[in-house]
Amino acid sequence: CWALTKHEGRYVSAPHLFKLAIERECRDEFARVCQAPLLVVDELSTEFTDDKGVFYGIHQRLIQERYVGMLKTIETYNGPASAYRELYGERVASRINESGVFVELGGRDVRGTREEPWLERPEARGDK
Repeated sequence: CWALTKHEGRYVSAPHLFKLAIERECRDEFARVCQAPLLVVDELSTEFTDDKGVFYGIHQRLIQERYVGMLKTIETYNGPASAYRELYGERVASRINESGVFVELGGRDVRGTREEPWLERPEARGDK
């Protein structure tokens, strides 16, 4: 994440965040992640979900603690704001709306494509 090149912080995928939160031997690492000055949580909605809402609770607690501590958080989520609100709850969405912004990006998804558009430029191929 570009922001981490400019600010001290931590990057974690949502599935890894879930693992850190539930595995006893990872609790110290989870605490360090939660207290990072800047936290980037990538790929929300790819985490393990269950009927009891374990990740929902972990995520809600994380956002609340970071909100109270006035710590910066960036989350990536591949869906519209309305679906985020439905998945993670009104309280979390409210915290984000109150102290941040939800940015929806358009364009085509480039994951899984074999094309590398930058190679189409002559200078990228080594042509002059």
